[in-house]
Amino acid sequence: MAVTKVFLTKRSNSKFTQMRWINPETGRERWQSTKTNIKRDAERIAGQTEKDLNEGPYYRIVKADWSDFRERYETEVVTGMAKSASEKVGTVFGHVE
Repeated sequence: MAVTKVFLTKRSNSKFTQMRWINPETGRERWQSTKTNIKRDAERIAGQTEKDLNEGPYYRIVKADWSDFRERYETEVVTGMAKSASEKVGTVFGHVE
C-alpha cells in the first residue's frame, strides 16, 4: 500500500490553511480545511490526518462479498430497527439477490 503524504497550503481565496493529498485508490487530489490559521495547529491536524489515512479507519477497505455484507448488516443494524423497517430491509435485500 502506498503511503499517503499530506501537504499544507494557504490558498488566496480561503480563510484557513488547507490540507491536500492524493487519494491512492482513485488517484484524485483531495483538499480539506484545517479550520485554523495557526501554523503549529495546522501541522498537528495535518499530521493526525496523515496518520489516519495511512493507519486509521480508512487504511484498508476490505471488499466483502454480498453474503458477508448481508449477514453483518442484519446482525448489526437491522436488530435495532422497528419490525416494519426490518421487514422492508429483508424485502429490498431479496430483490437485490
